[in-house]
Order: sequence, then structure tokens, then C-alpha cells
Amino acid sequence: MIYVIARKIVKTFLLIFNNLKVVGEENIPSSAAVVLVANHVSYWDPPVLGCAIRRKVHFMAK
Repeated sequence: MIYVIARKIVKTFLLIFNNLKVVGEENIPSSAAVVLVANHVSYWDPPVLGCAIRRKVHFMAK
């Protein structure tokens, strides 16, 4: 539940202040396992990645 609320807040923020635009989302399968990798340009990469796709994201970090 916290994930859903946080995602809505961050997505609203990104849409208002940063013009979030997702390109290539149709290439992500809706049910198969997927590894999404961000290039870590900033600390905003994980929240943006979580908001950019429609599936729930499980994060892993070293």
C-alpha cells in the first residue's frame, strides 16, 4: 500500500515539474520476468523507473 501511495505522489510530481515522457514502454512484457537497469545519472533514477512502467518494481542494490 505504501508503494502505491508513494508511486502516485512521485508520478504526479514528475508529471507536473519534469514532463515525464516514457519511450519504448511497449517493449516491456506485461507478465514475464524483466530486469530493468538504470544508468544512475542521479538519485532520481529509482523513483523515475518505478513510475515509468505500469508493473510493480522490486529494487535490488549492492
